[in-house]
Amino acid sequence: MTTSKPERIIRRIGTVLMIIVVCCIGYFSFSNRTGGISLGWVPFGDKGLHFLVYAAYGFSSFLAFFRAPEEETAKRREGSVVHFSTWASKAILRTLVSGTLLGGIIELLQPLAGRQREMMDLVANVMGLIVGLAIILPVVKTIGRMPWFLIDKEDDEYELGETD
Repeated sequence: MTTSKPERIIRRIGTVLMIIVVCCIGYFSFSNRTGGISLGWVPFGDKGLHFLVYAAYGFSSFLAFFRAPEEETAKRREGSVVHFSTWASKAILRTLVSGTLLGGIIELLQPLAGRQREMMDLVANVMGLIVGLAIILPVVKTIGRMPWFLIDKEDDEYELGETD
């Protein structure tokens, strides 16, 4: 299966964002909090921060795992829409599994860095993943409605100014 240029761009942006988010998660999960960042501005403190960071992971990870619909099902037509039920489930599942594993592994390893392991952190992580996905799915659906996104192979030859 060949990928379109918009799909490659979306996946590259998602991959870069995901790497940045994972690096931030790793750094802040194992760093010493004394003299660190104040959490007073974050609603629900530490759990709210877990929620926000893993929402960012869910958002960026979905973009990194993004795959456009198969060419035979996605044609450039009036009213073409990207339907999630048939193609996005793999990206959603990969995002949920990878984010849950990342959060679980970090929680297991935190005592090695002198931090305390908390199960509620993992719950906040999963909730953040779900919210991150809930934010990105309508964004991708909106992008999928753009005329440049769903293009037939025959349309690759189409030049601006020509009419059918």
